[in-house]
Amino acid sequence: MDNVPAADGPGRVSAICRSFRSWSLAHPQEFSLVFGSPKEPSALRTEWHPADDPFARVFLGLMARFFAETGGIVDTEGQSIDWVPPDLVDDLREYEYVLREVLEEMGAEIRGFPLNLAVIHLSLQWWVRLYGHVALEVFGAFPFALSDSEALFETLLEDLAKSTGVSG
Repeated sequence: MDNVPAADGPGRVSAICRSFRSWSLAHPQEFSLVFGSPKEPSALRTEWHPADDPFARVFLGLMARFFAETGGIVDTEGQSIDWVPPDLVDDLREYEYVLREVLEEMGAEIRGFPLNLAVIHLSLQWWVRLYGHVALEVFGAFPFALSDSEALFETLLEDLAKSTGVSG
């Protein structure tokens, strides 16, 4: 990511995603230890703390900052993406505090920072799809043999970028 200019937000987002995938494929045992340990469903809501998942925490913080700073939360037709499923509102509001803590730890100026539920929702969508693809790839769990998983990964990044206004 060091070779991507700081002003190239979409390039930095893609570089983070590619770096996560590269590290995960090169270190499947470590990936399994960090990301592959299931938690009891009852523990998910009550016992989770941001420190439990440092990469997701940093990734979500970076994505939230990117979306909030660019203000470019629009789809490919130029429509604003500010709708959040009503059933997620309470969870996203709770997570807003976590993201603000992460951004503060990253040294981001958060006073007046336009972090809203739509920004958090989009950041979460990126993480879920990125993690899902990488986990399927690392664990060899694609539903069929795939000769070029990198092509599928690049398609995933392109689709996410277009649907969330990240493409430059």
